Amino acid sequence: MKNILTSIKIAVLTILLSADPFNLHAGGEPFKISLNLNESDSFRMKVIIQTPKIDLPKVRFIIPSNVPGCISELKTGKLFSDIKAYDIDNHEIEVKRMSINEFDIYPSKKLVRIEYYVHDSWHYDDPAIIMRQLGTSFIKGKQFLLNFHAIIGYIEGYEDYNYKLEITRPVTLSGSSSIMLRKGINTDSADAANYLALLDNPVMYTRNREAGYIVGKTHYHICLYSENDSVKMQEINKILKTVCEGVDEFCGGLNVKDYYFLVNYVNPAHNKVVSEEEYGAVEHSGSSVYYFSEGSGRFKILRDIQYTSAHELFHLFEPLNIKTDLTSKLNMRAKMQTENLWLYEGFTEYFSLLMQYQKDLISEQEFIMEIRNKISLAQYFEPYSLTQQSEKCYLEGNEKSYQDFYLKGALVAMMLDLKLIKLSKGTMDLKSLMIDLKNNTRLNYVIKDEAVIPEMVKYSYPEVQEFFDSYVKGTKPIDYNEFLSTVGWKYEVQKIDTERLFVNATYRYTKASKEYYVTNITLDQMGMREGDVLVAVNGKPVTKENLQSLLEKYSDRNSSKEVVFSIKRNGQDMDLTGSPLTVTRNQKNIIMVEKKVSNEKKTYRKKYSSGGLHKNKAYKD
Repeated sequence: MKNILTSIKIAVLTILLSADPFNLHAGGEPFKISLNLNESDSFRMKVIIQTPKIDLPKVRFIIPSNVPGCISELKTGKLFSDIKAYDIDNHEIEVKRMSINEFDIYPSKKLVRIEYYVHDSWHYDDPAIIMRQLGTSFIKGKQFLLNFHAIIGYIEGYEDYNYKLEITRPVTLSGSSSIMLRKGINTDSADAANYLALLDNPVMYTRNREAGYIVGKTHYHICLYSENDSVKMQEINKILKTVCEGVDEFCGGLNVKDYYFLVNYVNPAHNKVVSEEEYGAVEHSGSSVYYFSEGSGRFKILRDIQYTSAHELFHLFEPLNIKTDLTSKLNMRAKMQTENLWLYEGFTEYFSLLMQYQKDLISEQEFIMEIRNKISLAQYFEPYSLTQQSEKCYLEGNEKSYQDFYLKGALVAMMLDLKLIKLSKGTMDLKSLMIDLKNNTRLNYVIKDEAVIPEMVKYSYPEVQEFFDSYVKGTKPIDYNEFLSTVGWKYEVQKIDTERLFVNATYRYTKASKEYYVTNITLDQMGMREGDVLVAVNGKPVTKENLQSLLEKYSDRNSSKEVVFSIKRNGQDMDLTGSPLTVTRNQKNIIMVEKKVSNEKKTYRKKYSSGGLHKNKAYKD
């Protein structure tokens, strides 16, 4: 679970289906799945599964309790009802429920078809039964989100069989999916190599046509559903394109030909959303599913999709997908207890922020603000070993601890990055270490789960072992100044100061429009509102390069005169003015950029902010 901007984003590890010793039928007849969206009513849909020939006296029909992206046991079987099985003569044969997610069918030698009804999860009595990004939505004639683990079960031992999918739909709806739908006039079809491939390719139908663009080697497709049509494709498209361009440049391209953003904006009043933490996204190998509120302001809508999509795309960055004996397999009945979630989620989160900073999607002050927020939020968790907590967090009752991998895990990644820059005198950073590790292991190389840290030490410096022992395996509090000082940044736990302020707010930069939005207003003498665009200060146009100096000059310690802030609000130009107030502020977890630093720190700061790492060109005094 990922908590950023009060959103949850769930990520999927790179996985392979574990080999089953009694799966003797791979390559036989396919399972044929029939869905008719036209007949869906009251958020229910009939599912028909035609089975291949099965030569067993009894089979077990299973609805997964664990799929990539979930952080606790799924009880999806609650959504399934009226499960019936039929033989070749269309006679009903016995189905016995063994647990909430498992059913026995016998005599199965005659089994040819399974039929049942499934309710969507968004409109179920308990919509929190599955996180909405992993769930389903059946809105007749408007929108269908098909996450197949919550629609189609599998027969134990037959997971490696091919699946043929046939979806009958209204002619007014268009489908999008990385499964590569073959689109007919009113029926779409697709093939999946096995059950896991079916789960890895959700399908979404809406009235809107796809938008998209090509960045690098990847064709990105966007499918958008907005319940009240208040979120427009043009704006979402702009934001996602800047993110994809940044990720592509940072990662040197992604190894995926086609990628699908399945984006949903809903009216929270109609969807029983209890808290902001229910919003977010889940990543698949060729797509990601998003669930957000369309009731947020324009600024928040754009900011959330930028930060969330950046994180999800970084799960495709191959150096972060280290395969271990635990993460390379999927047990659809139970979680495997890897000790490396701090890396899979923490490093991914950190790189997604670093990319936005280095590729001008966010300003230096915004990047620092994100790090400060993580320090503050991480302090709410008890000190614990990241490796030990990783092994326990999937157990019932420990779900909330998952959030800290996006907090402390990301902070550990940043401090390790700065440590490597200093140790190497600017020739190595965390990104280059992970690339080196990836390049020096053979394709599909699998290591022991406990060997991840030794491998990272092996390809870097012996001193890195002490870092891992202290902050990842151990519970030692991070000395932020030890690492931040590498680039001339200074950390203070608490700071009390007096300033003259016109506005105390956060200014968020958006590369797509090259504008600064005003948000998090805590003091305002001007009449600012959340989401206002700051255009100029005293007639001087605001740019990414000069904003901080303008604010320091006019709205901070140095001015007692009235200042004109030119803004744009809902497309209208306005001038705001007022007198400053003297304010005493008590701030926590401050990170300051020191103005006078050594040439060494200037060099490292430039390399860090630009990503301009140069091998064999160490800093020299």
